[in-house]
Amino acid sequence: WLQKLDSQSLKASSNLIDDVFLLWSAQRGPRTPWRADEVFRTISSLIRDLDNSTSAVNTLTFKLMLQIWSNSEDPIAGRKILDLFSEMTALKAKPDGTTLRIVLEAVQKEKAEQSLELVSLEVLKQWDSLDHDE
Repeated sequence: WLQKLDSQSLKASSNLIDDVFLLWSAQRGPRTPWRADEVFRTISSLIRDLDNSTSAVNTLTFKLMLQIWSNSEDPIAGRKILDLFSEMTALKAKPDGTTLRIVLEAVQKEKAEQSLELVSLEVLKQWDSLDHDE
């Protein structure tokens, strides 16, 4: 169904896409993050090709992708999380506390200094809106 999406169908399918990612975020199989990543990349490419809209790839979509990679035991999961977060901020999608926590854990595992700066900037931007638990 991904190959047959036009811009209207893509926008209408955003909830379906998030539902699929939500189901995958609860799975622990070794292929799960790679399947989700393939769908995510296909959708992102279609959006760029169709109308440069970000309506189908939103904050929730990024959060679910980050959770999928975070739950995986794949050795490159940390790098994938950092790459997704960088893409997320480039598209001006606003991460929530859970997203920032996932990214901070990936930064610790990867020991990536530039990524720490990226996350720190986002935390400072959102400091007033984060609640006590976050």
